[in-house]
Amino acid sequence: KQKTAYELSLGLVGSEMCIRDSFLRNQLVQRLSKLEYAADIKEKEEAAKLLSLLMKYSGRMCESYTEVILNSLVPKLRDSSYTTLVPSVLLAMGQLSEVGGEIMKPKLKEIIPLIIDNLKDNSNTAKRDIAINALTHIVESTNYAIYPYVHYPQLFTRIRTLILHESSPSLRKAVLRLIGAIGAMDPYKMKQIGLYTSMSESSDSD
Repeated sequence: KQKTAYELSLGLVGSEMCIRDSFLRNQLVQRLSKLEYAADIKEKEEAAKLLSLLMKYSGRMCESYTEVILNSLVPKLRDSSYTTLVPSVLLAMGQLSEVGGEIMKPKLKEIIPLIIDNLKDNSNTAKRDIAINALTHIVESTNYAIYPYVHYPQLFTRIRTLILHESSPSLRKAVLRLIGAIGAMDPYKMKQIGLYTSMSESSDSD
């Protein structure tokens, strides 16, 4: 995939370790302002994509801005009027976890249900793919293994449905990576928390 001029310039600046905090802050303010206040949804989408690139190339330098960025992204996932914006926001969320995973931990109970909701959108394969990848990045970056199944039994059910019925090879591959990131749980423990029951209910409704 050909890189954009913005991506190339960020890559050059990042590789030379010349990103100053003032430059980074200025860029973040611009992208977050567009994401928040732009009247055109396309401008918001572009802002979210550029925000992802900025985090990708500045790396840990963005860590101190994690909470500010998170407070901008989460409401976009909750608001149903931002349907077309959601994939770009999910992409940014996954990238944010790479630079500020530890800071995101207290917000996981708020973030993960919103991502799971997007896994249920059968009308948009691309969005499901991005949601799975975002969740995988978050699980890996926060060391949140096993417990997603405990805290969100509906995630187990949704993963099972995707494995059984998803026709997209790339999405199935992404699901398998997510399963690997979350890890395996002892069958007895799964029965204790009702995951087997959840799986049976899912089977009955298929």
